[in-house]
Amino acid sequence: MGVRASMSISLMVENKLWGLISCHNYGSEARVSLPVRELCRSLGETCSTHIEKLLYSARIKVRKPLSAAPKKTSPTAFINASSSDLLNMFDADFGFLAIKGEARTIGKLTAYNEAIALLQYIRQRSFTQIFATQNVKKDCPTIDFPTGFSVLSGMLVVPLALDGIDFLVFFRKSKSKEIFWAGNPHEKDLKVGQNAYLEPRSSFKRWSEQVVGTSREWTEDQAALTTSPLPSTPLSHYPFPEMLRPEGQKSKFNVLIAEDNPLNSRLLETRLVKRGHNVRVTVDGQACADAFMRDPGGFDVVLMDLQMPLVDGSASTRLIRAFEAEAHTKIQTESPPNRIPIIALRALMAGF
Repeated sequence: MGVRASMSISLMVENKLWGLISCHNYGSEARVSLPVRELCRSLGETCSTHIEKLLYSARIKVRKPLSAAPKKTSPTAFINASSSDLLNMFDADFGFLAIKGEARTIGKLTAYNEAIALLQYIRQRSFTQIFATQNVKKDCPTIDFPTGFSVLSGMLVVPLALDGIDFLVFFRKSKSKEIFWAGNPHEKDLKVGQNAYLEPRSSFKRWSEQVVGTSREWTEDQAALTTSPLPSTPLSHYPFPEMLRPEGQKSKFNVLIAEDNPLNSRLLETRLVKRGHNVRVTVDGQACADAFMRDPGGFDVVLMDLQMPLVDGSASTRLIRAFEAEAHTKIQTESPPNRIPIIALRALMAGF
């Protein structure tokens, strides 16, 4: 193609190659001086920083409905009352919340027969890890649906139980799109067949391709809003929170949870309630500290998510400890202050 020289500038985001600025020279020989190369490197770093900043801003914007949601005891109530926010967070058309064999619609149900077929497929597969696809025809070939899928193409399955029976699923409709390539991407296949080795493309002229039968891709940020993959180890193998119980004390605890992710809090609440514990769920660190201060003797243990918007787990713990110290000072006793156990949580612990 007549390229005499080339130079590239890498765009790095989160220590990964996000993009590349490629410069070609078609004329006579030319050398790029060291000051110009340093200027280009600085330009690439500046662009990378701004791209990373924009990505973080988008993630924070997506998570705002969680932090601004009204305080509810049950995450299921949050999902039912905030279905539009939930669909916007995942950029989905509609979905289902399946608990104990029953399914509730999230949003306005469309393509009823296709949605029911996919719902039955998910129940048969019993996913124990997050599953995402933008092409159900390709990635789920064993679905028994003879008429085929003409409306729905994208699916995101979020398991809420270790056995995969309880789950949250989001659907996306098919959307045709036009992809532009720098040259015909299929041209190299012909060259391989003829010459048994790859050759440089003859042209980078823009080439378009029409893609149908797929939905928008599920992004990494949307997957990060869900719970982590659940382990296959039975829950009964983990003595939690009974491991905190001194001998002779009660086996039923009043648990205060601070968790901004409704899927994680749903899983925690369900498991603890099944073990006979009383559970109170708060959606951020400030709400957790306020709940404890209103009734300091009403809780036996606090499960605290470390990473929450506004007031995080560390700040909430400091508020609780300061309140305990102040209350102990007012009592004027020489005995050590009563300190409620506070256990730090991460998303990975949602599968305990």
